[in-house]
Amino acid sequence: MDRQSSSPGPKRKDTDSIVFRLFISFTWFNLSYILLGNAYSILIDIFTAIGYGAHSRLTNTL
Repeated sequence: MDRQSSSPGPKRKDTDSIVFRLFISFTWFNLSYILLGNAYSILIDIFTAIGYGAHSRLTNTL
């Protein structure tokens, strides 16, 4: 326990916390990017399906 409370201890802890924060922010960025990309593609699929349905209805009525 005395060794951990020596001078190298806090320095290592600070660098570990910085690396941990960078890792967390990087992971959150990737997760949000993936989720936003999936939501965007899902929205495009929904709109294309709606457009396709409206187009097929119009061609059927004509």
